[in-house]
Amino acid sequence: MDKLMLFLGLVVKAGKMTFGYNLTEADIKKGRCALVLVADDVSERTLKNTSMLCEKNGIDMIKINRDMDMIANSLGKRSGVLSVTDINFAKRIKELSAES
Repeated sequence: MDKLMLFLGLVVKAGKMTFGYNLTEADIKKGRCALVLVADDVSERTLKNTSMLCEKNGIDMIKINRDMDMIANSLGKRSGVLSVTDINFAKRIKELSAES
C-alpha cells in the first residue's frame, strides 16, 4: 500500500491540490503554493523550469518516485507537476516522501 499516494488522494478530495505546470506557476505567483511535487518522468525542461520557479520564490519542491501514469491512476488526472496549497498537508507530504 502506497501511503503517499493515498494521502495525495485525500489532498485532492480536500481541494488543496492543483495539477499542471501553468496552474502551479499561477499558485506560486499568487502566494497560494506550499509545496510542489514533480513526477519521475517529467521532461528535463519541465524539471529545470519548475526547479528555477520554486527556487526563485522560496517554495520547496520534491521529486516523488512516481510516474505520471501512477499519478493518473491514483489521483484521477495525469500530470507531472502538482501544487499543494495547504501548509499542513505539505508538511505531512514531506514526512511521507522522506519515508518512501
